[in-house]
Amino acid sequence: MTPPPIVLIHGAWHGAWVWDVVTEQLRDRGYDITAIDLPGVGRTAGDPTLSGHAQYLRDHLINLDRPPLLVAHSYGGAVLNQALTPGVPAARLLYLAAFLLDTGETCMAMNGSTEGSGSGDDAFEKDGDYIRMPADASRTAFYNDVPSAQTETFLNRMTAEHRSTVYAPVTNTPWKTHPAAYVICDLDQAILPSVQQRMAERASTVYRLRAGHSAMVSDPTAVAAIIESEALRTP
Repeated sequence: MTPPPIVLIHGAWHGAWVWDVVTEQLRDRGYDITAIDLPGVGRTAGDPTLSGHAQYLRDHLINLDRPPLLVAHSYGGAVLNQALTPGVPAARLLYLAAFLLDTGETCMAMNGSTEGSGSGDDAFEKDGDYIRMPADASRTAFYNDVPSAQTETFLNRMTAEHRSTVYAPVTNTPWKTHPAAYVICDLDQAILPSVQQRMAERASTVYRLRAGHSAMVSDPTAVAAIIESEALRTP
């Protein structure tokens, strides 16, 4: 059995770089793996909205020679949902501390449903149509279990994001028609574990990691192992 290609989708304010270690580990094991850079400030040129991100991912997927395993982190889950319109290929879905949303739901409404999130609306710096996570809030929300030197490097790479990314509703629910797995990160301060648990109930398989929101950074080996496990389940 040949494993499917693997496509990694980053979350808001980040880029493909957040997957670097996981990508290297799986590529060294022979996997066909790509981390995409969604359009936005300091990233790929193009439409920086949720719909633009979905179209960018969709265009990538329809050019693959086989249906892929899609791995989404955080806001990337909303992008995954919106991209998978009928006819767009996908073998399996894996949501890593990601927004596994139902029709009409938004990232912000889901994350605001429980007090205590470190990446809720009140954490944002707002500038017109763009929102940014301040450094102090990001340290707590995204990197609470990441070494400080590494955290500072990532903070310098974070960018502003169009507000529609977290406030626009999703209209597609591919997790209802494709095998879907969810990874709950038990130390997450951005999307609290209780919120992740509710979304994970929509998946057919659930994993747990004792890690913060950026588990691909703080425990890349464990994340790579879960991705490999899902890839090997693909017929």
